[in-house]
Amino acid sequence: HDVAVGEITQAWGKSQRLLGPVLVVPYTYKMSKEEWVLKPDGRSVREDTWRTIAAEAFFLPEQLDGNGDLDPSARARGIYTTHVYAAKLRIAGRFAAPDAAFTGLPATELQWNRARVCFALSDLRGTREALTVKWAGEDVLLQPGARLEGFGAGLHAPVKLAAGGGAVDFALELTLNGSDKLTVVPLGRKTNVKLASSWRDPGFSGSFLPVTREELRSQVGRTPIKA
Repeated sequence: HDVAVGEITQAWGKSQRLLGPVLVVPYTYKMSKEEWVLKPDGRSVREDTWRTIAAEAFFLPEQLDGNGDLDPSARARGIYTTHVYAAKLRIAGRFAAPDAAFTGLPATELQWNRARVCFALSDLRGTREALTVKWAGEDVLLQPGARLEGFGAGLHAPVKLAAGGGAVDFALELTLNGSDKLTVVPLGRKTNVKLASSWRDPGFSGSFLPVTREELRSQVGRTPIKA
């Protein structure tokens, strides 16, 4: 049974975890360090030297809204059967204007032209189409790789930012194949997730359980869940 289930989910898509978006903006700052410096006359003296150091700033959404429909179905291999799902998801929200003041470092310069927006996704084989993220009203093609250290698979895209710019809206629509479970990481300062499915007995896990759950009799078996 386990081998059959493994073969089905390997081809269809395994459990999915969606993390993001995260806005990443490279930046540089100046740091002084006292070092021994060799002078032309051969003397060694201690002087403060300034170095430029590169780093990356990570910004999370002010608002993150997720809406989706999970359509379960059965798949069989020989005499064994398991359930999988196809999820139609829409992730939308807003980032506040990025500001480097939080670093508290001198001479900090955000490199606006190298900004990127990143999504970590457990199993990219479950995505069905070429994906784009709508960023400030423009469609930007997503590229493979989360570009978030420690999070493995995912998607990212270079985005346009300007010094002194305001808040930026974003939206992503995707159809995702998976099995076992779907996890959405609540990264926003305020996060709302609403899912609906014909699965009659949903189970919940994680640090934030649904706030409300309602079975709509008018839509046979549809069970919207808001968290």
